[in-house]
Amino acid sequence: MATYAELIAQATALMEQAEALRKEEKTAAIQKIRDLAREFDLSPEELGFAPGKRKASRTAAEKSSLPVKFRSPIGQQWSGRGSKPAWLALALDQGASLEDYRVKAEV
Repeated sequence: MATYAELIAQATALMEQAEALRKEEKTAAIQKIRDLAREFDLSPEELGFAPGKRKASRTAAEKSSLPVKFRSPIGQQWSGRGSKPAWLALALDQGASLEDYRVKAEV
């Protein structure tokens, strides 16, 4: 029978594989959409996209400005804002407590 740490490591590896595959499929989907848009001479407006500039995304520095509140044994982090990451949701489903992963305040 696998240990808790082994299962977390397996789950993490699977999530990394799933994310890599999602990125590959996303890239292929974008290329297919671009090809079809060129083939049929479609404009962004015809596809339902509003004209104008795209909003700039936050920089890495801005994203990392939130303090880390939760950390896994293998270093995965979460600020406590937004949806729970998969590694934490899996651990909670398996009976762990949120407090098990809370980062202790340094004094």
